[in-house]
Amino acid sequence: KIFKHDKMLRKNIRLRKEYLFKKEKELKERATNEKKLLLKKAIDEGKAVPFSIKKDAAELKHQLENDDGNVDKGVDGTIVLRSHIDDEYEEAKYKDPKVMITTSRDPSSRLMQFQKEMRLIIPNAVRVNRGSYVLKGLVKICQDNDFSDIII
Repeated sequence: KIFKHDKMLRKNIRLRKEYLFKKEKELKERATNEKKLLLKKAIDEGKAVPFSIKKDAAELKHQLENDDGNVDKGVDGTIVLRSHIDDEYEEAKYKDPKVMITTSRDPSSRLMQFQKEMRLIIPNAVRVNRGSYVLKGLVKICQDNDFSDIII
């Protein structure tokens, strides 16, 4: 028999593992991108390839040629390194976000009307009466019911 507490522990462990995996992957990509930038700079300036990346130069050059559509570019055309923190909604392409909408503890009638309109505007939104819940309790409800976002 699996209890809700055990599910949450497993979920937290899985989330920690995913975080560590993404962080390690990001560090590797950052190191590779720094090497690519060094190689690109050397090629653009017509200088010799730096000794520190000479061993990987052929593979890096191949990656540079193939990265044209897969790299985020800044306003000035430079390569922008992305962080795992930037991917808050990365899984949105796999499942729709589930949004919880609530108000202050003692909402006015205008605020209740606004909350109802927000629920109609936002897809997969659920309106919840706050009652006497504190923020920590609301977050716990969101975690238990698989909400991706909360709007207060």
